Amino acid sequence: MGSNSPRERFYVFTYPRTGSNLLTHLLALDDQPNVASNAEGTRFFLPLQLLRLKHQCLGALAPALPYHQRAEQEKCLTDCFNRLLQHLDTAERDGKIVCFKDHAHYIIEPTAEARLLSGEQSAVDDAPWTLIGPNKLEQTRIGRSDLNETLFSDDFLKTWKPVFLIKHPAAAFPSFYRALVNAAGREFVESDRGWRFYQKAMSLRWVYKLYHFYLEHFRSPGQYSTDDQLPWPIIVEADDIITQPAILVKICQIIGLESSRLRFTWDKMCSDESPGVQAFRKTLFESTAIDPSRAVGDVDLEKESIKWREEFGDEIGCRIETHVREAMPDYVFLKSMRLQV
Repeated sequence: MGSNSPRERFYVFTYPRTGSNLLTHLLALDDQPNVASNAEGTRFFLPLQLLRLKHQCLGALAPALPYHQRAEQEKCLTDCFNRLLQHLDTAERDGKIVCFKDHAHYIIEPTAEARLLSGEQSAVDDAPWTLIGPNKLEQTRIGRSDLNETLFSDDFLKTWKPVFLIKHPAAAFPSFYRALVNAAGREFVESDRGWRFYQKAMSLRWVYKLYHFYLEHFRSPGQYSTDDQLPWPIIVEADDIITQPAILVKICQIIGLESSRLRFTWDKMCSDESPGVQAFRKTLFESTAIDPSRAVGDVDLEKESIKWREEFGDEIGCRIETHVREAMPDYVFLKSMRLQV
């Protein structure tokens, strides 16, 4: 393909503790010759989460923030988007694929977050925040559909082919609680603001609605090509990438990666990242291969809920159980649509 020919864009959407770092490591995205690299990394919207963590406003409702905090978040958002746009421009110029992952909650716009967390009418009535170009963030309903609760316009979302990575809530939700305590401290996590952040991060609403947004898009006339290996969007289950290497090969075929570069063993890794970030990557960094014991398998929620109350105490254990049970219908549906060999 010529250097000026545009290549496809693949966005891996997920939620915390699904094994997304493991997936990108196994796919060796940093070692794929036809994938655009970025020296600054490809977690484009992570800086906003770190800013919120630094200022202890994780879980704060953005429409109600003091002016200076809101202004700082807006600037951070446009900076993140500018980095993404530059990455896309460079990839297109070089004729390379764009492929990276983000937790879906990183790119959810603030009024949708407020609807989930508070249901305040004033927040619901606000127009959604929308990134519409370099250094341009507006509150507008123009160019957005009901299923789009992201910071992006519908048109921008439609330029991507999406892969959704999911994992059983009974494994992901308590794991995120442990990691968040290590990153931010138990006092913060058990505060109202910390728990709001937990709810936002672990809501399957974002992935579920994005999946249906793309389902509508790819089912519209002219969007599905018979040359495709399967209809989009694609869902991948975390257990499958642990127990079925053939799934990884299939992902490579779909995206256009070299399966010969799949990484099944590696050396332990060191990191110069902040402790808050390392808390979420510790398992991968301390491993040297896929650990089959980390596959979730069948889950008995009654037995798991007892373990959570014993580990976290009755209040937190019951909270986690409630969120897991609320998420199960979305998870079961998404799992039923997953990619299979």
